[in-house]
Amino acid sequence: LAIVLAGFTITAWRLQWNDEMRRVDVELQQQVQTMLGIMHGGPSRPPHRRGENPFLPPLFEDDDRPPRPPGMRSPEDLYDWATQTGTASRYYKIWTGPEQRVEDAAGLLAESVSIPEDLPTSELAPLTRDTFVRGRQAREVIETAQRGTILVAGRTLEPELEESRRLAWKLTALGTGVWLLAFFGGGWLTRRALRPIQNITSTATRISSGHLDERINVDEADSELGQLAG
Repeated sequence: LAIVLAGFTITAWRLQWNDEMRRVDVELQQQVQTMLGIMHGGPSRPPHRRGENPFLPPLFEDDDRPPRPPGMRSPEDLYDWATQTGTASRYYKIWTGPEQRVEDAAGLLAESVSIPEDLPTSELAPLTRDTFVRGRQAREVIETAQRGTILVAGRTLEPELEESRRLAWKLTALGTGVWLLAFFGGGWLTRRALRPIQNITSTATRISSGHLDERINVDEADSELGQLAG
């Protein structure tokens, strides 16, 4: 029973962790797609003043900001995602050109993110990996674009790790409770089931020692114990 409960606990914990990582991967892939749209000058890229970095939000005044269709993502969305405060730290980084010169970086941890060694083998084939940034467990989505450009979107996993620890404690407590209930409940049921056999044994022992007036209860003659008593 302990082995079965341990297997159930580990399986449930692993399934929950995989679901969390799929959700994080979708979040990171959305940011990579936003970077690709900005880089290719697609409709998600609003106009910028000359010389401005297209991966940073534009410096328009509110009344000069060009309208953006609903649902379209812009450099503002990307930069706000990377710099938002919270438990997790988010970042994106772009390497461009044969010399892998850093084009842009944003986020609390972007300056410590290095060029990935395990790059995707083909363009537009994203790679998802677990890594550590400044000693903190992180998740990254890496994609290679045209002319050797490398795009990385990542985030640390503090919220997911905390939720995973809470789930592990809950599952461990639940499994331990079930095991204790089975242990003591099974012991009580076993003693209750063996009590008639103990009565038969003690009565037979007294008869064999000379107390011939003792009798074994044979009321349940149809059961296995009744047949044994008879």
